[in-house]
Amino acid sequence: MEKSWRSGLLALSFLPCLCAAALNDTGQARCYGNDGRMLACDDPMVTLAGQDGVYGRDAARNRDALHRHGGGEAGFDFVALDFRGAPVPLDDQGKPTEAHRCVRDQVTGLLWLLASPDSADMDEEEAAEAVRAAQGSGPCGVSDWRLPSLPDLLSVSDLGNAVAGIDTSFFIDARRGWFRSADRLPGSSVLVRVFGYQGRSMDQSAKSFALPASNRMPLRLVSGSNAAPALRASRYGTVVDHENGLEWDACIHGRHGAGCRFGRSLHLDWPAAFSAVAHANARAYKGHRDWRLPNLKELYAIVDQSRLRPAIDEALFPYTEPDWYWSSSSRAAYLGGAHTVDFNVGQVRYDNKPESHFLRLVRSYRVSREKSP
Repeated sequence: MEKSWRSGLLALSFLPCLCAAALNDTGQARCYGNDGRMLACDDPMVTLAGQDGVYGRDAARNRDALHRHGGGEAGFDFVALDFRGAPVPLDDQGKPTEAHRCVRDQVTGLLWLLASPDSADMDEEEAAEAVRAAQGSGPCGVSDWRLPSLPDLLSVSDLGNAVAGIDTSFFIDARRGWFRSADRLPGSSVLVRVFGYQGRSMDQSAKSFALPASNRMPLRLVSGSNAAPALRASRYGTVVDHENGLEWDACIHGRHGAGCRFGRSLHLDWPAAFSAVAHANARAYKGHRDWRLPNLKELYAIVDQSRLRPAIDEALFPYTEPDWYWSSSSRAAYLGGAHTVDFNVGQVRYDNKPESHFLRLVRSYRVSREKSP
């Protein structure tokens, strides 16, 4: 049974988050059905097995089997804080009942500073001044405010929210526009990575881009660190992410052998990608029958933003095509689309499901497998 936020309310007051940094789930707790609707994942009309909604914290919330300290949609665990850093009460739906200044993410450990309702978009110099001002004033009892990275911005996106793309009960500063990150595009002195949340906006919807840093953009500051994946090659032709408990196929689907030197990288549409996963599991690919397509946040976690063409560590993932890859996450605002990740320059967007893209398989990592690398 999901535990109430109230039991931990006093313990959270004025204290830093003691949770381990981890990937947030996507907020997508339902699956794409044959009739074009989002349905319960065990509905008979859902025939593509292994979609985003089947796994993770969102699925655990559906089963009423998720312990949370705070509230939020699906598997998110947010605690709203006032200006002093004290938790704000939540109602029976897990939504804040009073005004709040910050949001602590109990999954990632990040603390978000909300923009004021009347705040204007900022250029690069104004954004830097906003960081200095927050560091000086210490809202929510914290002074180490910074610009977020693109993975930080992605971490709170809610792919189950077809309208705002984020939980507006907590992130009351949600708005249309590209949110500024601290990440420059490699090789460019002027382009900065940006992220858009709005679900029904055809040019955003959990989509990243690169824009001139001088542009005026919305700003949301963050405190804390979003731990990078701890990737290590195994002797089984896989790459283990110890930080997030994931095991990746070192080879793009279609390639095989030592160093992924053999075979051919395969382009598949979204339904065929799930069929390919089912085939891999049926033949116990690399000794396992629980491979799946990664969700959007899992897939972006192996992007190396310091690299281009491909935007990944090729020592771990050889022969990676610098192109778009499928995730298991449907687009809530347009169910004919699914989210994809670009390993050319490291961006996210959505594409129509009949289109063809590459895929890389993942599975949940079990510690016993890696005792002898």
